[in-house]
Amino acid sequence: MLTRTKWIFLLLILLLFLPNIAFSKVDSARLTFQKTVGQTPTGIYTVKKGENLAVILKKLNYGKDISLSAIKRLNPRLVDLNKLYPGQKIILPPLEAKAVSPMDKDREDKPFLYTIKENDSISRILLEELKLNPREAIHAYRRIKALNTNIEDMVHLRPGSALLIPPDLVKVAVLAYQQNTAFTETIKAEQKGIVKMHPSLLAVLEIIRPVIKRMKGSVSSRGSYFIPLEGTSQITIDSSCIPSVQMDDGTTVFLDYENRFSDKFKQLVRRYWRNYFFLTEKDLKDPIHSLFNIINLSKNYSMEPLKKPLTVYEKPVAVVSPDWLITGKKNDYLQGIFLLSAEEEPLPETVRSFLEKIGFSVTEMSADLIPCKKMGSTSPDEPIILKDVRAYNGIALAEELLKALGETVVRQKKIALFKKETDGFNLSITADLFCPKGERQLIVLSKKPPDQFVKMLADSRYDVVSIGQNEKGKAVVEALLKKAGYPVSFGYFSCLIPEGGKTRFEISFPALSFTRDTERVYLFDFDLPVDLLPVISSGSKTTIIRY
Repeated sequence: MLTRTKWIFLLLILLLFLPNIAFSKVDSARLTFQKTVGQTPTGIYTVKKGENLAVILKKLNYGKDISLSAIKRLNPRLVDLNKLYPGQKIILPPLEAKAVSPMDKDREDKPFLYTIKENDSISRILLEELKLNPREAIHAYRRIKALNTNIEDMVHLRPGSALLIPPDLVKVAVLAYQQNTAFTETIKAEQKGIVKMHPSLLAVLEIIRPVIKRMKGSVSSRGSYFIPLEGTSQITIDSSCIPSVQMDDGTTVFLDYENRFSDKFKQLVRRYWRNYFFLTEKDLKDPIHSLFNIINLSKNYSMEPLKKPLTVYEKPVAVVSPDWLITGKKNDYLQGIFLLSAEEEPLPETVRSFLEKIGFSVTEMSADLIPCKKMGSTSPDEPIILKDVRAYNGIALAEELLKALGETVVRQKKIALFKKETDGFNLSITADLFCPKGERQLIVLSKKPPDQFVKMLADSRYDVVSIGQNEKGKAVVEALLKKAGYPVSFGYFSCLIPEGGKTRFEISFPALSFTRDTERVYLFDFDLPVDLLPVISSGSKTTIIRY
């Protein structure tokens, strides 16, 4: 056994061999490494595809008496234990002493990655960072040197380069025993008075919160956030100082505006949780810049400025023009962020409702970047008349269409072509439909009469339309309306929201259309979303007929 004198001698050799300890700047939030003691370790289990909680517990030989409330306490960040996704990590209570921890099965020990600081030295890392005592330092030094064969000079370490440290030398920090199941460490600011969230973060959260909520994520700015590490270790972060954003794909981002966490702490967390990230003041310059940096850390989502209008509906063609677009890489998620100018009104409620129904989430921000809660107009100034004649064809279609336009229609009307009193004999034709139109009369026949009959009727101020029993469609409707005296024409029409200034929403559609007095009439052969009717009417009296 070494005497006290020999230990002192070894310490002197170590201090001569290694450079003088150079202490780096004290971090505003420091992580202290200590040993966990006296507890059977809990396990961190990585969820695999197709697994739920029941399957996992059975697989790991947990008995029927397992406490779900204990699992919930160990996993406070999980909203619903019944909804687990592949790759997610959960903490499980300790098994019997003979049981094998899932950490031993699933986790592969990897060296800890340490980033060398300015004026750093191997002696400071051993004695200050790893908290080794002198009798452990020389052996640890040899192990680290053997692991870092790429570093030729261990005396003069280059700032910014990486140093690999054997995992068993990293003694996980645990400062308190909690609920008989796990240890925790609370990260707090060492400087007195730094206990509240930085004011600049408040404006950032105002923008982030509604956007993330629409993505089925959440923002934590109150209470505590727990990060499980290895065994019985977990870290508790005060969310009122350092809020966090959790997205539904498992990405978690901590908004460490004042950079309170040291690089060592971030590396430790990232070693266990690759889906955890940290942003500081340089990443959180303004709300939109912050949102951009947060969302683009996700594997599933991306946020980019929209360079050209986006088509969100095919017929009628609906085009939307937000300033920023959030898209899902693995799903069809779409969210538009509209940064409204001081003079710009929010989208009408009908447009917003239509976009939301087709899966396009709308988030509008006022000129001072405050989420808009009010919406644009909700109803047109003039009524919209909607008629549907799709169920009819042939003569029935003609009858229903004329009635939809307010015309008087008479069935089976006998029309005399010759009279015995004047022509010496009687000759008549029975019209399937007769529609009086002033000086000209409309006759609709199910069978086409001889051309000489049509000429005779035309000379007698009758306009004839022949429609077969099963005929329908644009050609039939257009011919009928023209014979009825309506100036109908086929064309493509567009409606813009707003009508002046920067266009935010536009619909374009093909239709038969005409104007009578102050009323506009559109005839469509496709389904038109009801929410878009007020957009098409533009506040004027409008009749829409679906044929």
